[in-house]
Amino acid sequence: MLLNKHTTQHQTKSFCRLLQRYYSTQKKRHLDHSYWSHLSFSELYQKSIDYETGGAMEYWDYLGNQIHWFKKYDQVLDSSRAPFYKWYTNGLTNTTFNAVDIHAYDSQRRNQVAVYYDSPLTESKLAITYAQLKERVDQFAALLHEQGVKKGDTVVIYMPMIPEAMVAMLAVGKLGAIHSVVFGGFASHELAVRIEDAGAKFVVSASCGIESKTRIINYKELLDKAIDILKSEHKPQKCIIYQRKNLLPSISLTKGRDLDWEEAVSKIKKPFTECVPVESNDLSYILYTSGTTGKPKGVARFVMLYFAIWLIYEFV
Repeated sequence: MLLNKHTTQHQTKSFCRLLQRYYSTQKKRHLDHSYWSHLSFSELYQKSIDYETGGAMEYWDYLGNQIHWFKKYDQVLDSSRAPFYKWYTNGLTNTTFNAVDIHAYDSQRRNQVAVYYDSPLTESKLAITYAQLKERVDQFAALLHEQGVKKGDTVVIYMPMIPEAMVAMLAVGKLGAIHSVVFGGFASHELAVRIEDAGAKFVVSASCGIESKTRIINYKELLDKAIDILKSEHKPQKCIIYQRKNLLPSISLTKGRDLDWEEAVSKIKKPFTECVPVESNDLSYILYTSGTTGKPKGVARFVMLYFAIWLIYEFV
């Protein structure tokens, strides 16, 4: 929820309420909250939208200083082409660094749990620390990089809600690439439309998903059919498949195109540990509408949208 001058009052109030609730109940963790800890909700809200006297710029500049920058931004808000606003112009940062690496490098945080995974359908639970998450992301980022993914490329992620989907998103972000998550189990035609529109040359998927304890959805078959639909110029160069062998023991991989996730990662000798700096207003991800009223529309989000997500992640 990166705000502009036309953001709804409800959105702004929700964000301010989140900040106020956190600082009234939590001790200081990473952020210096002295700036607003003494403010009431009403005062905090008014400051965040005060564009006339500069209160909003002061407010958002303060928040901008709380995240890591490889190069500090020149301006908080560029309204020279309003309503096409730009936030934190010319700043260089990386979403994955702020979400994972900065915590993994912190001796007090690295062994804290970053992710709890609990699947009632597969009856599996997993806790992943920041250090473990960084290791997984670095390994997979190295694999993506080895396969040719670079800054500005788009990677479609067609997976169930498993930790590997998150690892894939973070690894793509680490490389400065763009991810587009397609709802797992979408029909082949719908998947093909999104791969083509996003211009994705790389797809990360899983062998299957599960909708009930008795219903398994073969994602690989759906992906293969989607690629068959695409014209040659839109077909992905590589597909990385995470095989859920406990659910679907065997799937066929297309030679020269498909890679087995675990097998390929096991061969990585050097993790991709550095995060690629990206400009604040570079694309971070593309999320498509359902397409029920016509062709799906790709909603493009910029890197600094993750700023709001990072704040929420810190506060909860």
